Amino acid sequence: MPTYTNLTDYLKSEPEFLKRVEQDALTFKPLGTKIASYTRRAGGTKGKGKTRADIPLTEDDEDAVVFEVYHVSYFFLFLNRILFTVVFFFFLVG
Repeated sequence: MPTYTNLTDYLKSEPEFLKRVEQDALTFKPLGTKIASYTRRAGGTKGKGKTRADIPLTEDDEDAVVFEVYHVSYFFLFLNRILFTVVFFFFLVG
């Protein structure tokens, strides 16, 4: 995960920005615990209405869109906010 050294630390070139966005997308981990997931067939294919709805999808199928549900307690979010505030305070002071 990239570290930022000051408030003006941002990328000015588009290729570097796109590289950072892709890296963040691949390494992103949501807060909380994964409690469920489900798949749906990717849309965007127009045709005569014939579907493969009866064929089950797996998460690894290239035609699948995977949705995940996470549970986060308010206490965890509260602690995360406190930690962020303390770190940001020391960043501004230091």
